[in-house]
Amino acid sequence: MLINQFFIDFSYIVGPSDVDVTLEFKMDRTVRTLNDAWREWFDGFTGRPSVKAMEERYGTAWRKSPADTKFYNRRHFLIKFVQSKATQWNLNLTDTMKRIERAKEAANIKSLDALRKKIQANDFEC
Repeated sequence: MLINQFFIDFSYIVGPSDVDVTLEFKMDRTVRTLNDAWREWFDGFTGRPSVKAMEERYGTAWRKSPADTKFYNRRHFLIKFVQSKATQWNLNLTDTMKRIERAKEAANIKSLDALRKKIQANDFEC
């Protein structure tokens, strides 16, 4: 048929829609260290875009459920905590995270959420 000879596939130009990308993105719930949380937030983790990039590109649209928003806010609290401690201690971010991680291990805190809870309750010394 003549029509089939002139069919052009434009998918390589258009690519997947932004909606598809946002539907597939969730923050990694298995992250256990501040260093990995930092990498996921600013650099991207396990071949995925960074949380910061998702926020800049899609705003809150990529967070599809109240649970996603709650998780984002909890992780964001830890990111801001690291940044504030780096400033307070006059350390680079790597050394700041190492110092907090050592205190986390010494206090036998197993998860980042448990760490967040201790910090918010003013029950964490580092």
